[in-house]
Order: sequence, then structure tokens, then C-alpha cells
Amino acid sequence: AYAQADTLAIEADATDQAEMMKYMPKLMYSGGDKLQNHLTADTWNIMVGMVGPQAEQMQMFKPAMAAMSIAMGAASVRGYLPEFGIDTHYINRAKKENKKIVELESVEFQVDMLASLSDAEGDSMMADIFNSFKDKSFFTDLDSLVNTWKSADADAMAKMLNEANNKYKKKKKIAKLMFDDRNEGMAEKIKTMINSVKKLFIVVGAGHLAGEKSIVDLLQKQGLQVTQIK
Repeated sequence: AYAQADTLAIEADATDQAEMMKYMPKLMYSGGDKLQNHLTADTWNIMVGMVGPQAEQMQMFKPAMAAMSIAMGAASVRGYLPEFGIDTHYINRAKKENKKIVELESVEFQVDMLASLSDAEGDSMMADIFNSFKDKSFFTDLDSLVNTWKSADADAMAKMLNEANNKYKKKKKIAKLMFDDRNEGMAEKIKTMINSVKKLFIVVGAGHLAGEKSIVDLLQKQGLQVTQIK
């Protein structure tokens, strides 16, 4: 399918380091402000206890950025490296083959989304990650998610995501912002592109493709035929 496509559609080009650095300040504090000022004492103390001196090194980051950095660092220990991601693979390949690349969102959009989280929501993200480290569910859930993706079990994927997002009230709000709201925008853009692009190959995160209000669900409700190929 990719070889036949003339256009690659992605969420955002995370391989564009210049673009990433351009908007990174939105996820950082300035003027003497720091991460510790925006977390509860309990969350900060747990963070210091778990990551040690690294906590001070992350004082410049806003909670959402710090949470993502810690999660990605932990995932990399398991061998899940961003440079080996499916999106990165196809972005690099498309650039080498001079295929057209279209962003369904943008780096700026995703940064603004994370920067819009309140202190309470950011603290919730951090606390959830540390709790998952404590009860050892971080790696088991991550491995289960990857294995479910490999098996192409969309129903199991939807169930896992739904259970994870329903654990906490605050998490449901964050999930709506990071999945449901974004899915609507990406589905609308995909529908428009289908009518204007000759052959389109789309790469988005697995969390956007399974369950109710996913991109697949939204496209089907708009009358498009979407068939999973295993």
C-alpha cells in the first residue's frame, strides 16, 4: 500500500528537529519558575525519590513535558525507542523517495495541546506514571499494548485504552483532549484528503484507531468503508 501511495499523511513530523526546538519553549518555564512550583508536594517528593538528581535537571519542564520525558526514558530501557517507531520509519522513507508528506496536525498543535493542561492535570499525569512504576504496571501494560498491536486485535486494543482512561476522573478529561478531540480533527482532514489525493497512506498512533470515537469509527459513521487488513 505504501509503495503505491504518492502521499504520506502523518500526525506531525517529529523528525523535524528545527520545528521541535522552535516550539519547545511553550513546554518550559522561564523567569525563575520551575516544575516543583506546579506539582503537589506529594508528587514532587515521589519524583525525587524515584528519579533522584534527574528531578532537579527537569525543573525547567512543565508537568506534561516532564511526564513524557520520564515515560519515554523508561520505555527506552525496554527497547521501545522513538527512532524505531512506525511513523519515523515511514517519514524517513518518504523523504528519501520524495513522496509528499502531509501533517494531519502539526508539531505546534501538539505542543499547544500539552501546554494547555492545567497544573492539576499535569500533576495527575506525573502521579499516574509514578504509581505505574510503583506497582510495576508500566512495563506490563506497555508490553501488553505492543503485543495487542502486533496481533492486530482492535477490540482488545480498544478495551485496554478504555480501561486505562476510565481509572481516574482527571485522566478521562486528559484522554478526551489527547484522543477524542484530536480524532475528530484528523478524521475530518482524512475525509477531505481522500477526495483530493490520488493514493494516500496514513500513519497515526494505534490509540487513534480502535474503539468508539476513534478515527476509524468516525470515518465509518460518515459513510466511508474502512476494512482492517490482518
